[in-house]
Parts: sequence; C-alpha cells; structure tokens
Amino acid sequence: MNALEYYLTDQIKQAALTERLDDLDVMVLGKKQNNGGLIQRINVLEKAVYGDNHYELTTVTLPEKTVFKISLNEDISSKINRVGDPVHFTVEEDVLVDNVLVLPRGAQGSGVVTKVTRPKFFGRSGFVDISFDQVFSIDEEAIPTVLGPEAKEKLKMQAAAIGASAIGALALGPIGLVGGLFVKGKDVEMPAGTELYIQTREDVVTKGMEMKPGAPLDVDITIAPVVSKTIDDTEKDIKEDNSSVDEPKNNIVKDVKNDSMEETSTSDDDTASVVIVRNE
Repeated sequence: MNALEYYLTDQIKQAALTERLDDLDVMVLGKKQNNGGLIQRINVLEKAVYGDNHYELTTVTLPEKTVFKISLNEDISSKINRVGDPVHFTVEEDVLVDNVLVLPRGAQGSGVVTKVTRPKFFGRSGFVDISFDQVFSIDEEAIPTVLGPEAKEKLKMQAAAIGASAIGALALGPIGLVGGLFVKGKDVEMPAGTELYIQTREDVVTKGMEMKPGAPLDVDITIAPVVSKTIDDTEKDIKEDNSSVDEPKNNIVKDVKNDSMEETSTSDDDTASVVIVRNE
C-alpha cells in the first residue's frame, strides 16, 4: 500500500488505511471499489498501475552517517516544552541505497526533549536539548539516528547558502558545532515545519523497495469498481509489506502530483536564548 501510494502521489499520508485506499481508488479507477477486502482492492490497483512490473522488498545495508533532511511535526519552545516531551518529525527527501528506496519522503521519526532551560539574568541563554532517536523505514523497522557532525556540517552549509536572517537568525558558531544547532532569540521558538538534518547512527541491514519485472499477484480483475458510501473497516490488521521507490510514473494518472527542567528568571527583559538540538 505504501509503495502504491508513493508511486502515484510522491508521498505517504498519515491517515487511516481505508481513507488512503479510497483516495487511490478514485484516482486510478474513477470511483471506489465496493467488492472485496482491503488486500484484494490493493491488488486490483497494483495490477492497473504497475501492469507487468511489481515492487519487491530487497535487503540492503543503509550506511552509517547517511545524512537526510527532516522537518518538525510540532512546535518546540522553551516556554512550553518539558523534559521527556516526545518530538516527532517527517523525512523530507527520499533516502535510497543503490536505487532501493529505504526511507521515502513522508516517513516518520521520533525523539525526545532531554533538557530545557529558560533564559537567565545577565544575558545568559536558555536552550532546548533534543535527542533525535529513530526513523521508521519502508519496512517499518526503527533506524537509529543522531544529529551528528555530518548533519551539523550540512546545516552550516545551508545557513551560509541562504543567509542566517532567512532561517530565523540561525547561528552555527564554534560552540554550536560542538553542541548542536543554535537559534538566538528571547526564547527558543522552532515552529512545526522547521527543517533540520540528521543522520544514521550506524550501519543497518534493512529492507527497501525496488521495482522488478513481472506482474504483481494475479487477482480477479472482473470486480466492478463502484461508488460506495460505506467501507468495510473490519480488516484493519493488515501487514503493509509494500512501499515506494523513485521510478518514472505510470501514465495512468495525469496531473496527480501533487535532565530535569531548569528554570531561573523568566523575565521579559532577558535578551537572548539558545536552542541546542543535539544527540551526542
């Protein structure tokens, strides 16, 4: 299902399986399928889209220090966040190994806030310390991640390329390169959508998706796709072994692309704060 959705839309939605499947039905067939269970409906779509090809899980080694872009799913702020708060993020670019897609754009990851300090008197800065722990592969395997030296260098290069003012006064000084990412201000404010770079912590043997010749599983394609106002939601525990790969799109669809909390003074007179995003 993941592979099919990514192939057609270039993303994997964070929504219920039935809702995602309904959308693909309309996109490919013009209306929702009424007959058959979820697996059978997916097979009908695969046969219509892939024709004489199919996606296959392939074992690969995702190397240590593979750097990729992510974006925060929620706001992070030294005013409201506390130690232990979960942090969620989205992968913003495909990560491939020899043309095998391991982390598709839209894959999810998680971390945790490990330390928070509010600004103090005499210009002493506050910070938020975040550990970016893992991202989930196309095979739903947890891949250990970290904000390591290579990712920090990528952030530094991005800051130099577009200008600090364009990314909210981003500052990557000598301390920043050791400790993490610094954003100056009265308080740490990192809105949802803020883009960062992280990297894999170690070599990981995992599975990715690769396009292979040969038709997908044969199904009875005489099933008539018709509009349905209700969906059979009883089949919910289906293993989604399919995912996605960066291949040319089939012409069947057109125009579809779319550490505890440290607090001292919280006075508004404090002039500087620092957010440290690190995973050492």
